[in-house]
Parts: sequence; structure tokens; C-alpha cells
Amino acid sequence: VLLITFALKTRLNSFQQAFAVLYENPSITMSLFAIQDLKVRPDIVHEYPGPGVTPGATAIVIDNGSYHCRAGWASQEEPLLCFKNVLAKPRKDRNKKDAEAAAVPTVQIGNDIVNIEAVRFQLRTQFDRNVVTHLHVQEQILDYLFERMGVDADGSVPHPVLLTECVTNPNYSRMLMAELMFECYGIPGLSYGVDSLFSYGLNSGVGIPGLSYGVDSLFSYGLNS
Repeated sequence: VLLITFALKTRLNSFQQAFAVLYENPSITMSLFAIQDLKVRPDIVHEYPGPGVTPGATAIVIDNGSYHCRAGWASQEEPLLCFKNVLAKPRKDRNKKDAEAAAVPTVQIGNDIVNIEAVRFQLRTQFDRNVVTHLHVQEQILDYLFERMGVDADGSVPHPVLLTECVTNPNYSRMLMAELMFECYGIPGLSYGVDSLFSYGLNSGVGIPGLSYGVDSLFSYGLNS
């Protein structure tokens, strides 16, 4: 009880000191920022080949994240595509006529899902704890990706691909992804890497997946906020 009381008094003193600084310095103001929801717009089909893109030579960079997927050309600074890495299969409404039902896409991917909350229970992902395990979902998302980049993926994709993966990705999952890329899309080359290192231009480092937690402790007792 004494330790807890001491800890509470310590934190109370810290708050009192902070308020005293604000009171003595009225020029210090607190800024409030409004967080706006990102408006989802369907991705357009980009022109191929784009600026700085050499057919058959320029690599395609795919950041295959478990939340967002970003894709673009290695010769450009910004990615062409950025969308939520999920797909949805809306159920057929029996009350609608055949013509109306045919107008609804059987599969919606990425930014084509305008209202994601309405179809949340129908969402599918290729990941299981950040590891790609559902290859049929991954294939559909890659079809969407190459189509929006303007590359005809029906025949083959004549560009090498740089693909990110999670830290300590199992070799079996990597083998399945390589099999999908080479056999379904006929790419000439494939390279893997960890995006947290590539973002700093490094190929060696320490990667910490997931979240890290910090707990305050006083005399071997944890302090709850």
C-alpha cells in the first residue's frame, strides 16, 4: 500500500509540475488536430508503359502488407497503387432480378470496396498471422494489382518483381509464393526482402515484428496507467 501511495504521489507531482509550467507560460498552447477518414476511390487502370518504365526491364515493387498493399515501378519514387489488402465476395441477393444481380461484381478487391463496414463479415485475406497461406486469395489480389498497373497478366508479366515478406517468413510459404509468381505469371525474376529494412535502404538489420510494450515498474511492481 505504501508503494502504491508513493507511486500515485509521484505521478501527481509530475502532473502538477506540468500544469505549473503551462500556467507560468501562457504562450504555450495545445494544438488539437482533427483526424479525417481517408476517402476510398476506386483505382484506375494506369497507362502502360508509364514514365521511366522500360518493358521487360523495370522491376515491379510490391509491398505485400497484411493491412495495406502498395505497388509501383522501381524507377518511380511513389507507388502507383495503395489499397487495403483484402477482397470481399458479396452474397447474391435473391430479391434482385438477374440483370441487377449481374451488375454487382462477384469479387471486390481493395479500393473497389467502397463501404468496407457493410461487407466486413465477407472479407477474405491471404494472411494468417502475417504469413501468406491462402494462395487463391493472393492470386486474385495479384490479378487486380497487375491489371490496375496496366500490365496484361493473362499471358505473362515480363518484369522482375521485388516482393516484401514478413520477418522470419517460413521457407514453405516462400516456396508457394514463388511457385505462384513463376507458374501463373511467368515473371523473369523474383526477389524477397523485409520492408522495414528496404525503407532505409538497408539489407542487414534487426526487425521487430508486431508491437512492443513498455511497462513502468517501481521496486519490482508494475505501475498501471
